[in-house]
Amino acid sequence: MSSLSHQLEQLNEQKQDLEKRIEEERLRTEKLNNNASVERLEALVQPLTDRLEHRYITCYSPNIKYSDKTTRQQYNEDHDRKTNSYNVSKLQEPFKYINKHPPPKNKELLEEEIFTTIISILKQQQEEIQSLKKCLS
Repeated sequence: MSSLSHQLEQLNEQKQDLEKRIEEERLRTEKLNNNASVERLEALVQPLTDRLEHRYITCYSPNIKYSDKTTRQQYNEDHDRKTNSYNVSKLQEPFKYINKHPPPKNKELLEEEIFTTIISILKQQQEEIQSLKKCLS
C-alpha cells in the first residue's frame, strides 16, 4: 500500500513539473510570436544565457557530482588566464608584442553580454516612454 502511495506522489510531482514546463513553453512561445518586443528579444537570448549558466555533471563512480563552476565562470577564468599571460609576456618582451592584440573574450559570452546590454537599454527607453506618456495624459 505504501508503495502505491509513493508512486502516486511521484506521479503528482511529475505532473506538476510537466505543467510548469508546459506553462513556461507557452509563455516563451507567446513572447516569440510578438515580433517587435523586448520580451521577444529576451526569449531569443534566454537559451544562450541558460547555456552559459549551466553546470556540467561530472561523474566520479559511484558518486555524481555537479561542477563547481558555470560555463560562464569557466569562460571568464580562461579569458583572465589568457589575458594575464599576454600581459606578462608583453612586459617581458615588449617589442615582440607591439602589433599583437590582447586575447578576445569567448564568442558566446561576448554575444550574450551585447544582447543583454541592448535589452536593458531598450527596457530603460520603454520605461521612459511610459513615464512620458503618463505625464502627457
